[in-house]
Amino acid sequence: MGRRIAFFALFAAVTLVILLSRFYYGVQHDHWLELDQAKTAASKEAGLVQIDNVQSFNGDAAYTIVTGTDAQHEKLIVWLGPSGTHIEKASAGISPDEARNMLLKRAPDAEVLRVVPAKLHDDYVWELFYRRPEPSGAKRYYYDYVKFADGAHIDTYRLSLQ
Repeated sequence: MGRRIAFFALFAAVTLVILLSRFYYGVQHDHWLELDQAKTAASKEAGLVQIDNVQSFNGDAAYTIVTGTDAQHEKLIVWLGPSGTHIEKASAGISPDEARNMLLKRAPDAEVLRVVPAKLHDDYVWELFYRRPEPSGAKRYYYDYVKFADGAHIDTYRLSLQ
């Protein structure tokens, strides 16, 4: 009787793992396909030979941003969106570290969680996601947007307390 229960428990566990993995694949498939298409488009349009990162950004419109290196070993950032493709040399703007340091000068108590390229309105920007402590002891999350070209501060979005 114990072997039968153990066999049934093992069968149920394996079935559950298979069903959950199929569900996860079904949910993520379109997203993975979009990222693969973005890699292909960035390689074709910008001449990327190595892709370092691909991510989605949803602001006024949905963009997929691809970072990588071309055949001349130049780092590029490619914004793929509904208005077309925009390509910038990484050296044409400030680096993510420079954007982070500029934020930390304005808000030394900030804990920067992520710095990613984005597009806000008509500007190509760095999006900085960070948290700061409130006087009450709680932590508040923020999004800062600074221009990619020169680091000029555009806007800060303050999220509600958690």
